[in-house]
Amino acid sequence: MKKIVFLLSLIAVMTSCEVLNQTPESSFTPANFYKNADDAKAAVSAVYDPLNNANMYAQVMWILQDQATDDAEWGNGRSTANQPKNDLDKYTFTPATSTFQSIWSTIYSGINRANTVITRLPTITMDTDLKARYMAEAKFMRGFYYFTLVRLFGSVPIITEETTSLNNLAVARASVDDVYKLVIQDFTEAETVLPTTYSTADKGRATKGAAKAFLAKVYLTRQDWVNASARPKK
Repeated sequence: MKKIVFLLSLIAVMTSCEVLNQTPESSFTPANFYKNADDAKAAVSAVYDPLNNANMYAQVMWILQDQATDDAEWGNGRSTANQPKNDLDKYTFTPATSTFQSIWSTIYSGINRANTVITRLPTITMDTDLKARYMAEAKFMRGFYYFTLVRLFGSVPIITEETTSLNNLAVARASVDDVYKLVIQDFTEAETVLPTTYSTADKGRATKGAAKAFLAKVYLTRQDWVNASARPKK
């Protein structure tokens, strides 16, 4: 009887170990993702996702750009229990004001997602035209994120490679000129590939017209009137 109990216990332990060693099929990792066109589409869609985050256009962008002006007023005498909003509203903010960290980290998350697509997309076997379009979308969005950063913060770190570890994360700020150089490069490369329109299912993705418009806006921001006026009209 003791032998039977021992054998049953041994089988139970071996079975448990086998169960525990199973790879979760619902978890995505670099090893089991980036395999096909569906993975590529999901990865590119994730690059857009931070735009609707509360730390970007769902809230923080308008707080940063409108709250400290007379374009926006808090009710009840511009009073709110949210201290960071009060600090921005009354020009008492400091580098420690949490709103800055919120948008900074969210934008760099979008940049890292774009860098991941740009790095891993070439290894996926799929339709070449669609692959080129996805690559152009990722570059457009990276250019957009850096354009947002440089206008808000001036010189910022330039990161163009996928972040894969917690090592070497202290990246020095690049000059404003270098940031704009990357922005122009990304928008220009995107413009040459992006389509003018999409089907209903893909409405909202970056288009050739969007890349043209943002390039013109970059040149106007830089007061580069020659390049701004030379932008093609169609």
